[in-house]
Amino acid sequence: MIFTKSKLLILFFGFVSVYIIFNLDKWERKRVLQWDIAGYYLYLPATFIYGDTRQLSWYPAIDSAYNLSEDYGIYAVNEVPGTGNKVGKYPIGTAIFELPFFLGAHTFTCLSHGYPPDGYSPPYALAICLATVFWVLCGLFILRKVLLTYYSEEVVFVTILLIAFGTNLYNYTAFDWGMSHSFSFFLFSAFLYCTRRWYLSGQKKYLLLLGALLGWIVITRPTNIIIVLLPLLWPYGAIKVKLAFIKQHFAALILSFVLFLMIISIQLAYWKYATGHWYYDSYPGEGFNFLQPRIWKGLFSYRKGWFIYTPLALLVIPGFILLYRRRPTLLLPLLSFFVINLYIVFSWHQWYYGGSFSARALLESIAIFSMPIAACSEWLMLLHAKKVRKWILALMLFLVALNIFQTYQFSHGVIKADGMTREHYWQHFFDIE
Repeated sequence: MIFTKSKLLILFFGFVSVYIIFNLDKWERKRVLQWDIAGYYLYLPATFIYGDTRQLSWYPAIDSAYNLSEDYGIYAVNEVPGTGNKVGKYPIGTAIFELPFFLGAHTFTCLSHGYPPDGYSPPYALAICLATVFWVLCGLFILRKVLLTYYSEEVVFVTILLIAFGTNLYNYTAFDWGMSHSFSFFLFSAFLYCTRRWYLSGQKKYLLLLGALLGWIVITRPTNIIIVLLPLLWPYGAIKVKLAFIKQHFAALILSFVLFLMIISIQLAYWKYATGHWYYDSYPGEGFNFLQPRIWKGLFSYRKGWFIYTPLALLVIPGFILLYRRRPTLLLPLLSFFVINLYIVFSWHQWYYGGSFSARALLESIAIFSMPIAACSEWLMLLHAKKVRKWILALMLFLVALNIFQTYQFSHGVIKADGMTREHYWQHFFDIE
């Protein structure tokens, strides 16, 4: 393997993330495997340790012993009316990502006898952390391959630097692990890669992978099905030519759809087993308000605004303009996804997404937004005015540094998990504790 600068940067990002994981005080405070993280993970100990995914009779004792929801009560578990059964709130896809690491932790725990093999002792919590880092790095390596088909190594290096350390991907890799968004970042990167490869090569395997990936995307975070816009709108000459291309691969398209159904059947089978129904609304009383999306608040509010807490994301806007000028055929699929995804994300009734840093529901979309961000990086590299280029580069690096600093503030409670205001933000702008 030739270790180019961008590859080394990704590995460095992984090293920094692992170093932070081992040195956070969350271990001492036993706050590693809690809340949503525990909810996504629930399927694994329920299946492989306790053999009880329907009654979850073992869970209250575990919740009490490890304080999974800080005395809130049993969190992210719903009772099925009239049955006494329990069902997890969150989709099963994240647990599939965590499975190999969970099995490694369980094997280690059983053989070493140093920790209780109950699914929640430190080795299991560490497994969740390392699973997150591993899949994010895989996503970055795949994204790098996509970007290299359009941009130079230097542009890709800058783009990876901006994405890895300048967005909330950094927080949800090194500080807050086990959330579906980090794993979805990998899925989005892989989906983008397979979309391009299918239209470029026409090889059936990429179409089949798209079907399987789309299924995994749905059972990880169902609203992310909007990613299907990419292959539907991906540039391939005139419409007649594209339709002929699809007709030529129609059999593979059907098989791809079958793979999609097979993957989502994992979630459907669990619901059928636990509730008696193929579909179950695990978010009762929650939903979308499509008539009143909170897009402005989602982008600019001090509570969770994407452009406030991830200001580097502002590059996406001029990036689309630059993309139109240099690679206009990519504008339709990427911009369509950007607009519709914003609408869906901020139409959710809880547009601020609870205790979180920045707009966490947009984290996985950074894989798609890497293209306009790379367009900005390329424009900067080609800029002839050296002084202007230095100032813009300095601004970009400042935004990266600001993201790292604000992530640190968030991890220490200076930036609140929820309820932030303009006054609090500026009053404590330079605080570190």
